[in-house]
Amino acid sequence: MKRPRERIGSLGENKSTTVLSRKARSAFVLLVDKTDDILEIIQSKEKLISKGKEVLIMKQGDKTKVIVVTDGDKVAKESIQTASKSLGLRCISLSAGNPTPLTPEETVELIMQAKADPVVVMVDDRGIPGEGAGERVLRFLAKDTRVDLLGVVAVASNTPSTAGVEVDCSITKTGQIYSGSVDKTGFPESIFHEHLEGDTVDVLNELNVPVVIGIGDIGKMDGLDDCRKGAPNTTLALKEVLERSGQLHGDCRKN
Repeated sequence: MKRPRERIGSLGENKSTTVLSRKARSAFVLLVDKTDDILEIIQSKEKLISKGKEVLIMKQGDKTKVIVVTDGDKVAKESIQTASKSLGLRCISLSAGNPTPLTPEETVELIMQAKADPVVVMVDDRGIPGEGAGERVLRFLAKDTRVDLLGVVAVASNTPSTAGVEVDCSITKTGQIYSGSVDKTGFPESIFHEHLEGDTVDVLNELNVPVVIGIGDIGKMDGLDDCRKGAPNTTLALKEVLERSGQLHGDCRKN
């Protein structure tokens, strides 16, 4: 059953400021640009707050920074949440699922509700041949003008008949940064094995994603990425995306 859509209205005739209702958290987003009257913006915010609404203000043209991780099962979710928290990132927990439970539009709506960025989103095709729900979300995020896709953590799997994707570097099961790809266990592949294979990564070959970091099965890898241990490999993978995208100082070290 489709979710009921909230009304989208303007704050005044011929005004570009728009109120977007976010029913999931009873929040409103005020999109403003430099031509808007600051007094009107303040009055609109106060009016909404008086009605018990949470109000977020964003500039027109602002993009929310996003990192996508191509895994969403229960174990992966726990490690991704742990890693995101340790790095001060916002994790969209509702994006977890095997396969991905959200539509592309629902995913963007949740991203836009985040109070800060970068935001971490999980996508997962559950081994479905061809383009599944996870890859559809990933494709949508890569092209949405409201999203600044910093990079993708590409998770290896044993899914057959996948083309795979070239990575900038990978995180091994022992927490080393490797210049090539890894397998599902996080073991480094041969230098002649150029692609990381996974069930939710092939779409990356069609997209202009600035950073792709490979990793084994998140939260597992013989227990070395367990969330109870702080999910060190997942944390390192997210950190490498941040560094390579200019959000942190430094760059990916190569072995």
